[in-house]
Amino acid sequence: MPPSTSARRIAAKDIIRLADQYSRARMEAAAERALLMGACRYQSVKSILKNSLDALPPAVPPTSPTPPPHDNIRGAEYFE
Repeated sequence: MPPSTSARRIAAKDIIRLADQYSRARMEAAAERALLMGACRYQSVKSILKNSLDALPPAVPPTSPTPPPHDNIRGAEYFE
């Protein structure tokens, strides 16, 4: 069940309240990291700040390897 509007509003206020303890730059970095991780909850942002994860460079997702050439694998041009 998705959270109610009032619950989301309270969570947003809690995240904003973290700005009383942390600088604007750290808040921005923590928010960016939370968005990249898909972890946009109060506890996630608080944990990022508490553990100074906002100071680390964002993790780059690994690229998937190119499949080996094979007669049954068609390229993008086949579907044009």
